[in-house]
This record gives sequence, structure tokens and C-alpha cells, in this order.
Amino acid sequence: KDYLKVGTGDNIGGNLKKHLKQLNKRMKDAATNLEFEEAAKIRDEIRNLEASELEIVLNPKVKHYNQENRVYPKGRSTMGLPGTRAQKGKKKWKQTK
Repeated sequence: KDYLKVGTGDNIGGNLKKHLKQLNKRMKDAATNLEFEEAAKIRDEIRNLEASELEIVLNPKVKHYNQENRVYPKGRSTMGLPGTRAQKGKKKWKQTK
């Protein structure tokens, strides 16, 4: 019989806190062994799990924020990202005749 076994990775299931605690321990162990690249990968994995599973967003007041597609709510706020500053009463260009 031909079949393929696909590894599903760590089975998190309903025990996310325990899995996050294990990942934190692995990250600290990697950092103590001077394996900073591995520790950074584990840190990013922890952040992704927290963001997706626990629905932690950068600003809890913003309900329409989508981290993957960077869809922001309508309005002037860019949530700290660079942009243009509104200038009150000043025009950028003078009209000459």
C-alpha cells in the first residue's frame, strides 16, 4: 500500500498554556546555549500562537485590525506606523498666477 505520513507538528489541542510554557523553556535553553537564531524562531512561534489562538492584538481598542493583511480601520490613525502629519491651516504649495 502506498501512503504518505504527514507530520502535524506539535499537537497543541486544548492545552495551549502548557505548550507555551514548554516553548518558553526551549527558548530560554537555546539562549543559554548561545543559539540565538533558534531562540528567535521559538520566540516568533510563541508570538504567532498567542496572536492567533488568544486573539491578542496590538491595540485592544481597535477591533478591525488584521495582522496578516494589515487592514486598518478607516480614519487618520496608522497605529504608530509612519505616515504624513496633518498641518493645520498651512498649504503645501502656494498658488501663483
